[in-house]
Amino acid sequence: MFSIKRFVLPILAILGILSISLTEAHEFRQDSKLRILTDETFEHDTQASTGSTTGPWFVMFYASWCGHCRKLLPTWEDLADEMYGQVNVAAVDVTANTEVGSR
Repeated sequence: MFSIKRFVLPILAILGILSISLTEAHEFRQDSKLRILTDETFEHDTQASTGSTTGPWFVMFYASWCGHCRKLLPTWEDLADEMYGQVNVAAVDVTANTEVGSR
């Protein structure tokens, strides 16, 4: 006879493992030229509200739980390395930095 418990419990365990792995923070390379922005540093670094920035900015607004965002982050770091000195490439986790994320 089919048992709901035998079916549901393994699925819940798998979903729990997946949710833990998706919420782990991305570890950025130490030598990366990518600028990591936060609620505290966003305005100062980009000078977005004044318009007197230190050059063009290319900012990735990502969520740490988003699988697609997490897959893009290593490529974003490579872009920052390649464009260093020409464009400011940055990233901000809007899950951890809700003030920037709500702008």
